[in-house]
Amino acid sequence: MYPHFRADSATRLRKFLLLAFACLAFLPLLHVTLADAAIGDITEYTGLTASSAPSYITAGADGNLWFTEYNANKIGRITTAGVITEFPASSSPTGIAAGADGNLWFTESGTNKIGRITTAGVITEFTIPTAGSAPTGIAAGADNNLWFTETNGNKIGRITTAGVITEFAIPTASSGPVGIAAGADGNLWFTESSGNKIGRITTVGVITEFSAGLNASSNLQSIAAGPDTNLWFTEQSANTIGRITTAGVITEFTIPTASSAPVGIAAGADGNLWFTERGGNKIGRITTAGVITEFTIPTAGSAPQGIAAGPDANMWFTELSGNKIGKIITGATASVALGTAQNFAVLAGSAITNTGAGTHVTGDVGLSPGTSMGLTSGQVTGTIHTTNATAATAQADLTTAYNDAAGRTSGSTTVSGDIGATTKTPGLYTSASSLQITGTLTLDGQGNPNAVFIFQMASTLTTAVSSQVSLINGAKAANVFWQVGSSATLGATSTFNGTIMAFTAITVNNGATLNGRALARNGAVTLDTDTINSPSAIGSLTFAPSPVATTGSLAANGTATVTVTAKDGGNTAISGAMIYLKFTQGSGGGSAMVGATALTSTAQMFTANASGVVSVVYTAPASLPTSTTDTITAQTAASSPTVTATDTYTYAAPVPSLTEWAMIATVVLLAGGFVVMLRRRRSGSFA
Repeated sequence: MYPHFRADSATRLRKFLLLAFACLAFLPLLHVTLADAAIGDITEYTGLTASSAPSYITAGADGNLWFTEYNANKIGRITTAGVITEFPASSSPTGIAAGADGNLWFTESGTNKIGRITTAGVITEFTIPTAGSAPTGIAAGADNNLWFTETNGNKIGRITTAGVITEFAIPTASSGPVGIAAGADGNLWFTESSGNKIGRITTVGVITEFSAGLNASSNLQSIAAGPDTNLWFTEQSANTIGRITTAGVITEFTIPTASSAPVGIAAGADGNLWFTERGGNKIGRITTAGVITEFTIPTAGSAPQGIAAGPDANMWFTELSGNKIGKIITGATASVALGTAQNFAVLAGSAITNTGAGTHVTGDVGLSPGTSMGLTSGQVTGTIHTTNATAATAQADLTTAYNDAAGRTSGSTTVSGDIGATTKTPGLYTSASSLQITGTLTLDGQGNPNAVFIFQMASTLTTAVSSQVSLINGAKAANVFWQVGSSATLGATSTFNGTIMAFTAITVNNGATLNGRALARNGAVTLDTDTINSPSAIGSLTFAPSPVATTGSLAANGTATVTVTAKDGGNTAISGAMIYLKFTQGSGGGSAMVGATALTSTAQMFTANASGVVSVVYTAPASLPTSTTDTITAQTAASSPTVTATDTYTYAAPVPSLTEWAMIATVVLLAGGFVVMLRRRRSGSFA
């Protein structure tokens, strides 16, 4: 028998059910709110082999994080969604770093080897010449090699991606090198835990040590390059974070938590440095001004060790005792991965049209599946891809990037209408309709060169005549993205910064300048006497100093270091630029090296560091010639380069010094006297 309800009871029940359904309707909104994690929120991931002792961690080229498991003798991989995979390795893997070859490289302190693992999990090992060297830290250098510390061997090692190892002895005995990192100056910087010094090694092996300003017996651990071009390091026993300029000036900052025992340190996408506190069981954040904030890890006694920035703009760390991988929210906006589309300044679906011979594009141009190409090779500093596989792949990658940008929700700020005459800080901006820019829109990077700006709009993007998108305080065009739901139109003589990803079409009106990319998924890109500079396309290559050496500036076998810098059309250095270098030797026999790689007459590719720089060391001939010229050439391709630059070492007939003139005069006088003597003897007049 069913219960009997009175009329008023039934009414109350209906009201209750309506209220319940209304609450259910708000659950999705509640979920979104909860998903928007705050800065410092920590998530921990399990699934590792028991007691594996995860040690150090780094970001891989495959978009995942890779880490070492010291006790389990494994290399681990974790996706940004937290899925963990393990690969068996040899004894006691410790440090790990991504190489220029796309693989991960790690140190094996137990077997005295350097390991290499592909992103598919295939491992190869290389034995270090010095027995029992205990390799620890490892980092990629500007010379495309991997550099590592030998804690017991008291050396710095270098291994090419082919596995050739060279070792360099550290001047201070028993210095105990641990951490190592590439600096903005093109050198490698390392910590000496026992020597209590910071070391610097050039890519040809010249070592300099710095100690002034360090706490005594600080037990130096990890080191990392900061966004401010300085190096930052941890002092485990001194409970401080240190900073050293590339000139060797050291400053220290005390961590609030006593006996925090800092170990790992890495630069974050938010422009700060993040570090682990093994003793304090916290993750610390320090600004480049030295302000420290700490965040407690949920698992007690987790002993955080290594830390690295992930592709999601968060920091990922290992828990040595907690046997977990942790993630901490930085609050930074992750960049949009463009894939192969990043190589294109202009990419269209249906057609590319152009009015005016004055249009110039720096970067590749692509069209797929359309066939109507309105640009010529004379208007493009780059390669034109018309309805080929390269353009098709770029379009597929553009679709992926577009969907990524369109799908972002966390931490968004709502904008609408005209956003000109405003200043925006890094982050995600969303419009449910269209956006316009009249006057100047200023994007303020707040001193963070990694600052990302993403603008989403459901409909159109339109900029007014002579409008501007201005970048200040470290903001870069490469880190600005415009996801346009329909079409974009840039006003005549306007200046625009960033990558436009339009669902339909893009029109760039007469005389406009775009420092970025015009990427249209389905429609056309229409140009009219415009200038477009891709952030990833090399617009200029410059040597410094230039010319490097002329007559008299180098002794026999003398060396000089020259840097070549790649910049885009907007004069911004290109991190990770691919620079091709070759060397033309004159009659004198000079040589040029990038790290351990000798330059030859055939162009070889080198990857620039974060500052867009590749360092070259020139060595003068053993016997200086009277007349010759050695030339280093930098270019944008192995053949048919679009941008080139040269630097020369010239030796001309030397001008004698005063001493040399005196010697010459003496020889001439002696020779003349000898001739006179012979003549007198022959004439019989010599007495």
